[in-house]
Amino acid sequence: MHNEQKYLERRVLLNQFYDHYKPLLTEKQREVYEMHEFSDLSLSEIAEHYGKSRQAVHDLLFRTKSKLEMLEGKLGLARREEKENV
Repeated sequence: MHNEQKYLERRVLLNQFYDHYKPLLTEKQREVYEMHEFSDLSLSEIAEHYGKSRQAVHDLLFRTKSKLEMLEGKLGLARREEKENV
């Protein structure tokens, strides 16, 4: 149960980062992230849609999430917004 909670917390956090930084992602990064996170498509379904391998989609999604975390680390927009709302 503890791992599930951490997974959900990270997912919520990444979605907050996405709200702030999506203009800084490529079109394909945005599409794949939205298909996976918001449309709940599996990696295999996304891979089939693009005619790519499941591993290629996994790698793109991993790089996208890493980029979102890196952008938040450098720019801190989500963190600043949270402080302003407290």
